[in-house]
Amino acid sequence: MPGSLLDPVRTLTSNIALEMGYSVGLHRQALFATGIVLFVLVTLLNLVARVAIRGGKGR
Repeated sequence: MPGSLLDPVRTLTSNIALEMGYSVGLHRQALFATGIVLFVLVTLLNLVARVAIRGGKGR
């Protein structure tokens, strides 16, 4: 956990890319779970953006 907003952090995508090559077992499963979380967040963001662009109106 960063102690300050100015501390360096690693994004979810870079974490997966950097660690997937040497991960095994539980570590690999955690990286796959990170990928699923990232996928869900991006999907939700796209759905919210689509609704906002349409002005909240139905089809």
